[in-house]
Formats: sequence, C-alpha cells, structure tokens
Amino acid sequence: MIQVEELSKRYGTTVALDRVTVAIPEGAIWGILGHNGSGKSTFLKCLLGFLLPDSGRVVLEGITQREMGYLAEHVFFPKHEHVADYLHTAGQISGISGSTLRTRVPYLLEQVRLWQARAWQIRDCSKGMRQQLGIAQAIVHDPRLVILDEPMEGLDPTWQHRIRAMIRGWRAVGKTVLMSTHRLSDITELCSHVSIFRSGRVVTAGKLDEVLVPQPRVTIVVTLLNTTLLEDLTSLHPQIQVEQNTITLAAEAVPLKETVLYRLLDGGAEIIQLTHERRSLEELYLEAMSA
Repeated sequence: MIQVEELSKRYGTTVALDRVTVAIPEGAIWGILGHNGSGKSTFLKCLLGFLLPDSGRVVLEGITQREMGYLAEHVFFPKHEHVADYLHTAGQISGISGSTLRTRVPYLLEQVRLWQARAWQIRDCSKGMRQQLGIAQAIVHDPRLVILDEPMEGLDPTWQHRIRAMIRGWRAVGKTVLMSTHRLSDITELCSHVSIFRSGRVVTAGKLDEVLVPQPRVTIVVTLLNTTLLEDLTSLHPQIQVEQNTITLAAEAVPLKETVLYRLLDGGAEIIQLTHERRSLEELYLEAMSA
C-alpha cells in the first residue's frame, strides 16, 4: 500500500501539487492521467524521493527505495555504451551481484527483444529500442514497485503493444505499477485504477470500473418513431434524447427505462436493440477538466 496524504509542492509561485491524497493498493496498475503541467511528474518524483514536498507525506508500506524501479519521461543514455554493458552497469548500481547479473541481463534483453542488439551502441538504437532498454533498466533489480513516466510517448504501435504486454505480465506476478500518461487508451487497456490530475490537484481517483459507473446510459434502437410517440418520450425527462430511431437515456433518466420500453411497445414500435453503457473515460476526463 502507498499512502499519500495532503501532498503539496510549489516551484516559486507555481503550485505543482495541491494537497494530493490517494491510497494505492499493492498489486494495482495505477494510471495517472492529466494534461502537460498538471503535476503528474512532480507527484511521481515525490514518491521516489527525488523531490521533497513542501507539506504532506508519502508512506510506502513495506517498500524500500531498492524495491522501486523508475523509467523517466526523458532518459539520457550514454550513447557510446553498448546495450548489454549499460544494463549490466545499471544492475551493479542497483546492488545486484555479478553472478546474478550473468543470467539476469540476458533474460531481460530477451524480454524486451533486445538480445540481438546486445552488442549495439545505444546511439544506433531506435527510440522504441531505447525505451525498451529504459524499461529493462527500471526492472533490472526485480522491484516490487515500478514507476513509469509517459512510457508510450513517441512509440509506434508495435512498440506500444510490446510495452503493454510487459506491464500486463508485471501485474500477473503481483508488482505494483504507477504509470503517468495523457493517452486515454493506455488507461483503459492496462489500468485497474486511475487518478486524474488538474492544476496540481487530484479531481478523480479510484478503481477504473467504479469511477466510470456514476453516469450510466441506456440506448434503445427501434423502428422509426411517429411524431406523437417522439413527443411523448422526450416529455418524460430532459435527459431523454431521440435521434432518428435511437433513444438515449442518460444519467438521471435511466430509472425511466421500463416506462420508456412500455410506451414504445404500446405505441407499436419494434425494439431492435437495447444496450446498457457506462460513461467513457473520455467523458470522465472532459468532465474532470471542466469542473
């Protein structure tokens, strides 16, 4: 469990974090969503101990700094170093013995698909290859907590797919992962939890399934409606919308579903499709940004 309580940080007059409070359970894949400058990177650096907050505290229950792995948003590699040598050095810095590294380095290079490039100089690697090397460096010491700052940025779909597969594998073995991103697809495809940052504050946080539930939606597709039936339905509630042959009940109108169905059938309409939907992450994000 990671407990963050009333965390605040300023850079001069700029508020980077404003009384952030979250509780991150062990084994979660926690997505941190927000626009550039919303406080995501500052939050991660405070967790890592790279920055001292002005107030508040971070409690890492049962996790030492040696059990944390980190991929920065911008990784600066020694370009003349060879891929395998770099990872070996990173392992030594993390306190791994030479005998362990002799098996750990080849294993990780296979995992990130860099074994064939192990003798390459880093300057000859593509951005995707360097990002994979950065991830291998972050987990070279097999940490319990992995922190990734914009891991998909600038990568083509193939490399994104590979990184997603690795993150799913970490969850399967019980690692806790914190991942900042501004890509909604990263959250929906990978994360069990999400927090949305805006101007240094957390405006929404929790299990992904739970934060998307509060505004459900019912969509009913029918044969074409006559004018009388159309007016009857829209008069029931302002959150009932009709467009051609599709009726949408949003939020507060959802409890009227049975009434709407009865009136449709009574009016001679044929129901083609009935679906229950939850709000999308995009809708949640836009609501949070405009709140």
